[in-house]
Amino acid sequence: MFETNIEYKKGVLFIRISGSLNKTNSYKLKKEIIPLILKNGFKYVVLNLNEVDILDNYGIEVIDEINDVVLKFNGKTTLIDSKKIEKKIKGTLIDNILYKVKNERTALGVFEL
Repeated sequence: MFETNIEYKKGVLFIRISGSLNKTNSYKLKKEIIPLILKNGFKYVVLNLNEVDILDNYGIEVIDEINDVVLKFNGKTTLIDSKKIEKKIKGTLIDNILYKVKNERTALGVFEL
């Protein structure tokens, strides 16, 4: 199962993902989110993966691509991960380039709004 909940609030795009983010469905996230960011020029994005239970390299790749698009607008992407996927993220390309935070409230502090 894969679900997204998208909300734009206080200048920040919140993307809440639940279920599996893997080879089978990561393209759905890419297809939905990247055009949305490009069309609207969102500079601040919170990727909330707190409810993600499976993450593979395809999911990590899409997260990196989303971050690349946000960077084109001189923006920032924060990541909220879960205990279930924490080890999968450790040592990957997104581990060192995204701002990792504990919750959505802390993410707002990263953006200095």
